[in-house]
Formats: sequence, C-alpha cells, structure tokens
Amino acid sequence: MTMAAHATRDTLAEQATPVDLKAMVKPDPNRPGPDRWRLVDAGPAIWAVVQHMIAEGNIDDATQASDALVARTAADYDITEIEVRAALAYYAANRTAIDTRIAINADIAGNH
Repeated sequence: MTMAAHATRDTLAEQATPVDLKAMVKPDPNRPGPDRWRLVDAGPAIWAVVQHMIAEGNIDDATQASDALVARTAADYDITEIEVRAALAYYAANRTAIDTRIAINADIAGNH
C-alpha cells in the first residue's frame, strides 16, 4: 500500500464516528458466520487481528490493548489504526464467536 493511500485512509479515519466502524467490517463471502468477518478494505479476518494482538501483546483481552499495541498491530498488518479499532469493536460485539474460532485454531495447531 502506498503512503498516499495510508494518508487518505488515515484522514478519512480521523473523521470516522463509532457508527462508521461498523461499515469497516463485512462478512466473508466464502466462509459464513460471525467468527469469519473481515475488514472491508484491508481484508484480514477479524479473528486473526485479535489473535495477533493477544499473542503479541501478551494480553488476555484484546479490547484492553494499549495504543502502542494498536499501532504495532496496524503496522504488522499494513492497515490503519482505525481499522484495528473497527476490528476490536466488532470483536467486542461478537466475542464468543471469535474466541471460539481462536480456540479451534489453537486446538488444530496443537494437534499437528
């Protein structure tokens, strides 16, 4: 992604309201269910962003992430901080489904 694209998305993000965060996530067209939703523009699955934050931040609750962890996650995924916050807002509203997806992934990884 170009610096100009980031600048434009960051500028728009600064104008975003909490309602706009909902518009930044969408269902995965190939994998149904609330645990599979993704960021609209950037594309990563919300569960992946959350799992990354929990692992990288060594925290139990991604919604309690520090601003530094949000910034680091944005850089790691090449997305804006507001996109990370949109993922966290979706996670907060769908915690059980996403925590279950993360647990299933951990179980699968542990069995291989």
